[in-house]
Amino acid sequence: MIDALAPFLIRGIPPEARAGLANKSLKLFGSVIRNSNGSIAYHLQEAAPLANILVTGNPAALLGQVASEVVQISQNEIIRRGVGRIEQGLSSLNDLAAANLAFSAAGIGISVAGFALIDFRLKQIERSFDEMSTRLDQILSSIERVQHDRVEHDLGEIRGLAELFEESWLLTDSGRAESNWRRVYQDGAGLQEIFSRRARIALDRDRDDYSSADPFLEAFALISGLRIASLLSCNEVSVARRIEEDSTHRLLQLTGSISLIDLVRNALPDDLEKGTRRWQLEQAKACEAMRPVVARIRTREQLLATRTAVLPSLEAKNVSPRDWFAQTRSEDAEAIVLLRD
Repeated sequence: MIDALAPFLIRGIPPEARAGLANKSLKLFGSVIRNSNGSIAYHLQEAAPLANILVTGNPAALLGQVASEVVQISQNEIIRRGVGRIEQGLSSLNDLAAANLAFSAAGIGISVAGFALIDFRLKQIERSFDEMSTRLDQILSSIERVQHDRVEHDLGEIRGLAELFEESWLLTDSGRAESNWRRVYQDGAGLQEIFSRRARIALDRDRDDYSSADPFLEAFALISGLRIASLLSCNEVSVARRIEEDSTHRLLQLTGSISLIDLVRNALPDDLEKGTRRWQLEQAKACEAMRPVVARIRTREQLLATRTAVLPSLEAKNVSPRDWFAQTRSEDAEAIVLLRD
């Protein structure tokens, strides 16, 4: 372990952090856990074992104990719908936040915790898009005649860049590794623009169904995070921060104005008469269904906005981003590691 990190690095979520999240003295915001006064208490970073937890385990257990059947509802629904529609049974906001954190394509922290995790998230996006594409008329109106095979090609391009990023960590030639990471950053720019544009078209053309835009928003968040991680692997801090700011700004332009009221209104049947008993029941039902969707949207925004939040803490400890990556990438027991601020 890097000596400077030893007093601050924590494997897993410690009991005091779990307790603080439970009693609301600590607040989860993207990749950081904040004190009640807004200062950062911990920085979160995903590690390779998270991939196994997502496939077979309990993502909400990252922050606390939740009944296994509740988590299974969460996991199955997120995978099936692509928008995290968890209808009932979540015991607290932190349970939902943990599931959203784990599944979000934006990623937790500044590093990329192995190709297996990226591949899992890409398969989620592909599954959501495939489900959506069965409704051909909706697809044509949502993404303005962008063909299904073109989207699959572009997702394959992201997968290829993710593989290149990962393989470069195995190279003994650091110069060649940096050259590859810069290529991921550069080639990812076009893909970032493509999926941003597709998300905008879907949101503009199909305001009644946010789910048609969700796969493109997830792809945008994933490639944005990969570009930032590639820059930081080269210790290019200033450019990485600029990309984070730009990506967050673009994401907020796409989804920042989407509220629970908007989604509930769009989910209500057209023939409802306001003020009736049926209207009240349908509104309550839509509110329950859309609340997790809004939580997922906000989580994605927060994760992207806090992607480089750990950098000042690393700088104060005289640890480079690449050294931090190497430290967290070597973790093989815990799905999440924390850096005490």
